[in-house]
Amino acid sequence: GRKPIEITACRDVNLQVARGKTLAVVGESGSGKTTCARVALGAERPDAGGEVLFRPIADEPGYSVHDMTNAQRTAFQRQAQIVFQDPYSSLSPRMRVMEALVEPMEIHRIGTSRDRKDKAAEMLSWVGLNPDMLRRYPHAFSGGQRQRLSIARALTLDPKLLICDEPTSALDVSV
Repeated sequence: GRKPIEITACRDVNLQVARGKTLAVVGESGSGKTTCARVALGAERPDAGGEVLFRPIADEPGYSVHDMTNAQRTAFQRQAQIVFQDPYSSLSPRMRVMEALVEPMEIHRIGTSRDRKDKAAEMLSWVGLNPDMLRRYPHAFSGGQRQRLSIARALTLDPKLLICDEPTSALDVSV
């Protein structure tokens, strides 16, 4: 019977990420870092008056992430990828690594089957894993290796924007 409590995760956030640059948002648990990422990707709407603009081509006007046409949303989903904090829920246990890595390219109709397989192998190399691991299932990997698989999957589309939600939290210390 209590009055609902309003919790504000983020307030007056104004970020701009230049092409080719890295921006890190640092804060304690519950400070709104994940909420910022979700708003930036269009998964949550900003408060009234808030806006997220995406500019896929430098020096051209951007468009609102929350007011996109279907064609813009499809293009945005190809150009903006996320690496989630939890590598265990990021990969389907029913899919081999190869299937998980080529799936985004299949969805966006990128390349031939051979091109996709080659790109998957290349992405594994980029994250320090052996391409021979493509036939394995995610449960055969450690938490740190799964996180690297998630990073490789996000990179397969050559995104213009990569948002990482604590991507190093599950990585091995040696990495």
